[in-house]
Amino acid sequence: MTSIIPTTFWLPKLLNLIQGDKAQESTKPRESQNVMLGALYVLLSAVGFSLVSVLVSLDRKPNGESFPTLEIASFRAACGLVFGTGGIWILGAPTRPSVPGHICKIALLRGALDFVASNLFYFACSELPTAIATIIFCTNPFWASLLARYFLGEPYDWRHWVFLCCGTLGAIVALWPSQQVHRSLSLHGLVAAIVGSIFQASQYVAGRACCGHKLHWLYQHVACSFAGLVMRPPALAAFSLAGYSGQIFVPLPEMTRREVIVTVGVVACAQMAQLFLIQGMAYIQASITAVIRTLDIPLAFIWAAALLDARPKPFQVMGGSVLVWACIMLLQIKK
Repeated sequence: MTSIIPTTFWLPKLLNLIQGDKAQESTKPRESQNVMLGALYVLLSAVGFSLVSVLVSLDRKPNGESFPTLEIASFRAACGLVFGTGGIWILGAPTRPSVPGHICKIALLRGALDFVASNLFYFACSELPTAIATIIFCTNPFWASLLARYFLGEPYDWRHWVFLCCGTLGAIVALWPSQQVHRSLSLHGLVAAIVGSIFQASQYVAGRACCGHKLHWLYQHVACSFAGLVMRPPALAAFSLAGYSGQIFVPLPEMTRREVIVTVGVVACAQMAQLFLIQGMAYIQASITAVIRTLDIPLAFIWAAALLDARPKPFQVMGGSVLVWACIMLLQIKK
């Protein structure tokens, strides 16, 4: 499986691209070092989030139904709030960060966007094959670049549109044969993956705006977790209105040992990945962050083979490879 899209091939290429030429490195060694560190953090977050996508598929009730993904996200938000506030207390930092009020609001907005994106992705993973859900969700670099054009002033020209089309083609290559052969792909799962991708891109842009004002990563983590807990009631209501009674919470005493172990694994991996992502975005651009996160695709293939004994189909590998290539080429466009 490791020969499908070797990380050892893509990582050096990504690092070379985001570092720039050697002349720049010699004049700005500290900046280059920070970019390397940011890339490493985001890569580690990709490892964590790709593992989450597979663990969510394993989180099942005894009757075979998916464990409520909303409950998983709520556990994650609660744990994040405890960890973040505890870290701020240990550091002796002020309760309110010394940044403009609108930055705090952006941090809360980012938390809400992340909560929605995560829930939609978890739901997509429970409804679709892990490979399909991950490939669709990883179209977010294109949306991130487009949103950054309007909110952060980054350029977006015809070249971006070309690679957007290439990436879309890759997603179609990965998706279409499954739909034609099995005709059993969940429409709700497909919609959740697509909309979740857009929300994920939005939270990258919001997160970059927070990092630009030196908001400490612990405050960002607390904001994300708090927003997630606030979003829980309306999200539960939305699932109920959509007819998904399976999202009703399972009381802790009624959870099986398997559900507890897998849910704890999902929450722990998601917490670790989110912390790495927040720290990484302090050093690199939102669009670069989104591109590195496309490594979720080969990593999800590897985790699925190792834990689910589910090997990706050739067209899924081909489509995923085209999408990763398009994202790499997107990164090479000179700003």
